[in-house]
Amino acid sequence: MAIDSVTFIVPALNENEALANTLDEIMRIMKDEGAADFEILAVNDGSTDDTGAIANSYAKRYPNIRALHNPSPRGIGQAYKRGIPLATKNQYMLVHGDNEILADSIRKILKAAGSADFVITYLQNDTRPSGRLFFSRYFTRLVNFLFSLKVRYYNGPNLIPLKLLKEITILTNGHAFMAEVIVRLAKRGYAYAEVEFESRLRVRGRSKAFRIKNIISVLRAILRLRFTLADGSASAPNPEKKV
Repeated sequence: MAIDSVTFIVPALNENEALANTLDEIMRIMKDEGAADFEILAVNDGSTDDTGAIANSYAKRYPNIRALHNPSPRGIGQAYKRGIPLATKNQYMLVHGDNEILADSIRKILKAAGSADFVITYLQNDTRPSGRLFFSRYFTRLVNFLFSLKVRYYNGPNLIPLKLLKEITILTNGHAFMAEVIVRLAKRGYAYAEVEFESRLRVRGRSKAFRIKNIISVLRAILRLRFTLADGSASAPNPEKKV
């Protein structure tokens, strides 16, 4: 499928060493693919470094890039949600501002549009530190168990039609927001395709996801979602499709 009509949401918290490369890579991919109908929403989530200035400089240079700023950190989920009413394209894709997603993987995800109702991703050759890897696998198994799903990975750079996102209410501001999105859409009967992606290791800095307060927030969000859907009013999920 042709790559076109995509809003990229790029959350960034203290990513002054990676945000420019992330934005350059998206622009290069879309240029190489001949895709003109796209936009980038760069969300500076209360950074204390030059992340906001970098976002502003790109917004001045490129008419299809907009810089959004939070005065203080509000969470990656809030950044994702903030872009939904501002997006103007058909597809909505998360690309983290840390430039960890390889360009070939972004292309592969985009080209999977239309293979199912929405596209989710899973890590190929997951080489993250053992602590993060353990928690990620436990989290995936827990969500699958609670909601009777078979998703391989919940926190990837997923591609979702904007119209589907506007059908649901996302309550989570933290790192569990994408799991909530996937569960809510699956429970409404939408089918997903799973596409593998590759991630480059962080050269500098530490992941902001693997912190005690974030782990607690994630678990609370999943339990809240479980109780929200406990009445069984949502439709059963369709069998998943794989690409």
